[in-house]
Amino acid sequence: MFVKRYDRTLNDTFISSLLDNSEKITVSKHIVRMDKGEAAALVKKRIFDLQGRIQKRKEKNYKEGTDFIPFTYKESLAELEDLQNRLSDSNCELFKIGVFVAISADSKENLELLTQFICDKAMEHQVQLDILTLQQANALTTIMPVANNQFTSGESSICTYLLSDAAGILLPFSAVNHFAENGTCYGISSNSSAPILPQPRLSFSTGQTK
Repeated sequence: MFVKRYDRTLNDTFISSLLDNSEKITVSKHIVRMDKGEAAALVKKRIFDLQGRIQKRKEKNYKEGTDFIPFTYKESLAELEDLQNRLSDSNCELFKIGVFVAISADSKENLELLTQFICDKAMEHQVQLDILTLQQANALTTIMPVANNQFTSGESSICTYLLSDAAGILLPFSAVNHFAENGTCYGISSNSSAPILPQPRLSFSTGQTK
């Protein structure tokens, strides 16, 4: 199975709820940071595509004498425009996410029960799952321990897109971006939480002894 869609208010308990048991459940997460320009172009393309569908719907409405626009179109357009605005923030990044869930059991009955358990947890957290039908070989390569994602591009691409704050929930650590032109960051000060940078004007002298 793979995660097809997250709820906008994603929390950090979905995956832990799947793994907090002794069942044979494997969750593999593939997280790739997108280039800022590539992310902006992707969002812009999706906005244009959606606006095109809305325009076609309006043309159909005109011919039929109606004014109905599917709510999902309006909601998706609002989300994309909000995403576009947030990406303009220099501290906001877009991540390409693939989350796969593999299960196994000692009988068909237990497998069906485990599948229902996973689906119930997904529904509880408003996460939409789907099954990789007839793609088991690629799926087995994609999950741990091999974890070589076979669904990254073209028609086989299976992913969602999340901003930094939401993607951070799926990561086992936190990260902060620091930029220093022609500089080096040595870490974060435990006292001030500020980045530790070398002094550009600091000079060193050496002495020689005989």
